[in-house]
Amino acid sequence: MLLLQDLKFSFRTLRKTPSVTLLALCALALGIGANAALFTVVNTILLRPLNYPAANRLFELHRQYPSGTGWAISAPKFLFWEKENRAFDSMGASDVLSSGLNLTSSGEPERLHSLRVTSGWFRALRVNPVIGRAFSRKEDTPGAGQYAVLSYALWRRRFAGDPGLLGKSITLSGNAYTVLGVMPSDFRFSPEADLWVPMQLKMDPNDFSNMFRVLGRLKDGVSVQQATADLAVVRDRMQQQLPRHLEANEQIGTTPYLETVVGDVRPTLLVLMGAVGFVLLIACANVANLLLARSAARRKELAVRVALGASSWQIARQALTESLVLSFLATALGLQLAWAALPVLLRFAPAGLPRLAEVQLDGRVLIFAIAMAVATGLLFGLAPLVQALRANANEALREGTGRGTGSASALRVRNGLVVAEVAISLVLLIGAGLLMDTFVRLRLVSPGFDPRNVVTLQTSIDGTRYATTGSVASMFDRTIQRLESLPGVQSAATVTSLPLELGPDFGFAVSGRKQHAQGDLDGDAQWRAITSHYFDAMRMPLVRGRALGETDTASSPKVVVINETMAREVFPNQNPIGARLVLGAPVIEGWDVEIVGIVADSREIGLNSSPPAMTFTPAAQTPEMLTGLAVRLLPANYVLRVSGNPTAAGNLAKRELMSLDTQQPVSEPRLMAGIVSGSIAQQQFNMLLVGLFAGLALFLGAIGLYSVISYSVVQRTRELGIRSALGAGRGQLVKMVLAQGLKLTGAGLGLGLVAAYLLTRYLQSLLFGVKPLDATVFGGVCLLLTAVAVTASYIPARRAARIDPIVALRDE
Repeated sequence: MLLLQDLKFSFRTLRKTPSVTLLALCALALGIGANAALFTVVNTILLRPLNYPAANRLFELHRQYPSGTGWAISAPKFLFWEKENRAFDSMGASDVLSSGLNLTSSGEPERLHSLRVTSGWFRALRVNPVIGRAFSRKEDTPGAGQYAVLSYALWRRRFAGDPGLLGKSITLSGNAYTVLGVMPSDFRFSPEADLWVPMQLKMDPNDFSNMFRVLGRLKDGVSVQQATADLAVVRDRMQQQLPRHLEANEQIGTTPYLETVVGDVRPTLLVLMGAVGFVLLIACANVANLLLARSAARRKELAVRVALGASSWQIARQALTESLVLSFLATALGLQLAWAALPVLLRFAPAGLPRLAEVQLDGRVLIFAIAMAVATGLLFGLAPLVQALRANANEALREGTGRGTGSASALRVRNGLVVAEVAISLVLLIGAGLLMDTFVRLRLVSPGFDPRNVVTLQTSIDGTRYATTGSVASMFDRTIQRLESLPGVQSAATVTSLPLELGPDFGFAVSGRKQHAQGDLDGDAQWRAITSHYFDAMRMPLVRGRALGETDTASSPKVVVINETMAREVFPNQNPIGARLVLGAPVIEGWDVEIVGIVADSREIGLNSSPPAMTFTPAAQTPEMLTGLAVRLLPANYVLRVSGNPTAAGNLAKRELMSLDTQQPVSEPRLMAGIVSGSIAQQQFNMLLVGLFAGLALFLGAIGLYSVISYSVVQRTRELGIRSALGAGRGQLVKMVLAQGLKLTGAGLGLGLVAAYLLTRYLQSLLFGVKPLDATVFGGVCLLLTAVAVTASYIPARRAARIDPIVALRDE
C-alpha cells in the first residue's frame, strides 16, 4: 500500500516539472539504450554459450609452443591424437578454410562453399541433421565414395526443401555426390558452408601439410587438467612412433572452442562496452544535477513534510521511488531505442565479427536492462537523497518567497558532478582521437600495390577436368588471352590468393647453406602461384632481377621471385639473385628453384601488419601435389587492371568467363580498392562507435556544464545585482561567470588527463602508428573541451550581464 502511494506521488511530482522530467528521460534513455544495444552484441559474442549441446565441453586442439600457437595440424597428427587419446569422447577435423564445389545439376551452375570434415566432427558438435543423417566412419574411409550433407538454406533454395532428395545424387564439380542429410536451419559454424563432405583421411607418415583444425569433446567427468595430462602422454607416444611430426618444444594444446570463435575481438568489445558505460555515467550525472536543482526548489515542501512528522526514512523512500520510477521509464524507452539501433549497429559491424547472425535481444539483455535501471536510479538519486535528508526544516521555513542561495553542499555536489562529466568526456574523446588517428594512418599506408582500377573475380576449378598442373596452366593461358582482349583491360593475371586475404605459407631452405640444428628449414614464407602479368596488373614494382614471364613454363628451369623482406631477412648484406631455394618443406620434397628477381614489399596479411616474407612462383611450375590441394581448397583468383569504369569491366569479364565454360560458375566482380578498405573495417567500426560515444559524451557534458552555470546565475541573482549596482560592468560579470565555468573545466581536465594516462594503455592492441600517450591527441582534445566549455558558459554569462540591479534587489 505504501509503495502504491509512493508511486502515485512520484508520477504526480514528475508531471509537475515536465521539462525536467523530459530532459532526464532523454539523457537516461540515450545512455541506457546505447548500453543495451552494445551489450546485446557483447552478450551474443562473448557471454552466450555456443549453439551446441554442452558447448562448454568443446575444445580446439592445436600445436602449442613456448613462442605461440599453431592452430593448423597435419592429417597424421589428427589421426594419431584421435586414436590414442582417452580424455575426449569424440574428436573431429575440418579444413581451415571452406573450399568450393560447383553445383552443375538442378538449375543454373553455382559455386558453393563446401567444408571437408571427418565423421567425428558431427559427433563432437552433437548436432544431428534435421532430416537424414551425417556420414559415418565407413563413409569417411578413403575410396568409400562421394557423400554430402546439405545446409538447410541450400536445401530450401536449390531443391525446394524436397525430402525425397535423400539418397539421391547431385553433381558437384563433375562428380556425383549422394545426399545423406540436411542440417538444422539454425546450425552455424565458422567457416560458413553450404554443404559438408567427408574428408576421408588416411595415415601417410610423409604428409606434413598443416591444413586442418581439430575439435574435441571432453568425456563427462573428465576435467581440463586430466585432459592436458592425457594429451601429454599422447605426445610422448607420438615422439616414439612419429618423431618426424614433432617440432622442438611442441606440445598438444587445448583452448575452449568459444575462445577460438571469439578470437581477438574480445578486447575491442570490452573497450567499446567501457566507452558506452562512461556515456551512461555522464547521463546519470546530468540527471543528478537536474534532480538537485529540482530538490532545491522543493526545500520548503520537504521542510513542511518534516514539520508535520514525516520521518527521514519516509523522505528517503519517496526520493528513491521517484528516482527509480524515472529510471525504469527511461529504461523502457532505452530498450526501444536499442531495438531500433541494433540493425544499424550490425550494418556497420565488420564482416569478420563472429556470431553476427545470432545477435538479438534476449532475456539476458532484459535482465541487464533491469539491473541498469536499478543501478542508475540509485546512482543519480543518491545526491538528491542526501540533500533531502540533510534539509533543515526551520531554516527552510524561515526563507522568504524569493530565491535562496541554495545549499552550499548541494552546490559542491553539482560542481563535482560537472567535473566528473568533463573528466569522462576527456577520456572518451582521447580514445576516439587515438582510434581516429589509427584509422587515418592505416588509410595512408601503402599496400605495396596500386588497387585503383583493379577488379577481381573468383571461380572454383573443376577438379575432374583440371586435375594436373598442365591442364590448369593451359586453361589459365587461354582465359588470360581472352580477358586481355576485352576492351578496357590493360593486363590480366591469376594468383593463388589475393593480397590482404588469407593465403598458404610454406617452409623453405637455402640450398647449400649449413642447416640449423633444430631442423632443415631456414624459415617460413607466404606462397603465391601467379601468371606472368600479375606484377603488371597489380603494379608491384620490381626492385632487382627480372619478373616472371611467359617463358617460365613447365619445361623451363624452376624459378621464384621473392620480396624485399625475404631478401633482407634471409640474405642480409647479400645479393640473392641466383641463389637457390628448396620450397614447400616439409610438405613437398624436391621443389628446388632459383631466385631470379626481387619485388617490392606488399601488405599481404593486413595493412596493420608488417610485410611477410613472400615467394612468387609461375603457376605452370607448381608441383602436381600442390596443384591438387589448390584446386580442392582455393578458388582461382583473376585480377584485371582496366581503364575506365572497373565495375563495368568486371561485369564484362564475368560474362566472358562464363561463356568460356558454362559449367564453371563465376563470382560477382570485386574491386581491389574495396578489398583494401574492407581490411580495415574493424578499425573503422572501432572509430565510428567510440567517436559516436565520445560525441554524445561531449554533448551531455556541455549540457551539464551549461545547466550548472545557468543554475548558479539564477541562485546568485541578488549578488550579481549588487555587483552591478556598485559599478561592475557587463564585461566584468561575463568574466566572473566564465571563470567559474573554466575553473570547473580545468579541474575536470586535470582529473581526466590522469584517468586517460591510466586507461589509454588498454587501447594499445587497437592502435597502429600512434602511441597511447600521443601528445597531439591529448592536447587537441583539451583545446576542444575548453572551447566547448567556454561556449557552454558564455550563454549564461551573457544572461548574468543583462541583470537589472533594481529588478534583482526588488525580487529579493
